[in-house]
Amino acid sequence: LGRVAAERIIADNALPHWGGRVIETISRAEINDLLDDVIEEDGVALARELRKHLSKLFNWSADRGHLVASPMVGMRRPELGYKARERVLSMDELRLIWDAAGSLGRKPGEGSYPFGPAYRLLILTGQRRSEIAELQRGWIEHERRAIEIPAARYKTKRPHVVPLSQPAWELIQSLPRWNGGDCVFSTDGGPGRPAGSRPISGFSKAKELLDAKVAELGQKKGLPPVEDWTVHDIRRSVATHMARLGVPIDHIERVLGHVLGGVAGTYQHHAFFDEKRAALELWGRQWS
Repeated sequence: LGRVAAERIIADNALPHWGGRVIETISRAEINDLLDDVIEEDGVALARELRKHLSKLFNWSADRGHLVASPMVGMRRPELGYKARERVLSMDELRLIWDAAGSLGRKPGEGSYPFGPAYRLLILTGQRRSEIAELQRGWIEHERRAIEIPAARYKTKRPHVVPLSQPAWELIQSLPRWNGGDCVFSTDGGPGRPAGSRPISGFSKAKELLDAKVAELGQKKGLPPVEDWTVHDIRRSVATHMARLGVPIDHIERVLGHVLGGVAGTYQHHAFFDEKRAALELWGRQWS
């Protein structure tokens, strides 16, 4: 997740309990209790992210002398461990998710807008959820018809350019421009904040609504249910199906923003823009 998303996770889940507290007074037991509550109310995935970002916060505080030691050192929470996933959604499953996303609402005031367009852009680009959720108008390059995510907001700490296929460009062009902020996907900014000032959050609830729509559409079409899938599975599935369409693996890696190792990663300064464009246009034609 990006920095903004990490701050929001802490603000939404930890500050209501610990706001105004001196950090050295927060105990290991309180942290465990908070994680237990988040697991119970919002699930393991959010608790896992919260634990990760709290650990970074306490380690930073200890490193700068605000704490003698982080209360999370050696904390054992095996249920929050990361497990490598290999789930690849079939094209039928992706199409069900695509169609269901279209029914979540395409305009402000409709259903669960703007999660429908956000899910569709995830399918069209293969980017991470946080990168799409936090998308800014200033990152959109109209001349090149692309998105450039700045290094400060990207996981690899390098800028990442994503050419937009025709359907991806049309989707972005169809979205409203907010008067109060630069966020592409936004509803309102919360109390005292205008629409557009804060990226969307609440993907867990949106995913529940999307799953319900997927199940409903699948039943109508006589298709098997889409089971055991996560939003990040979309990214893995996009890469897999691009390879099936004949896109070279190194071009797919560039689309995904992965840093290549060895000599290629150190000395290859070619941006692969045209290759990424060709890959995403080919993929975009599956959805146009």
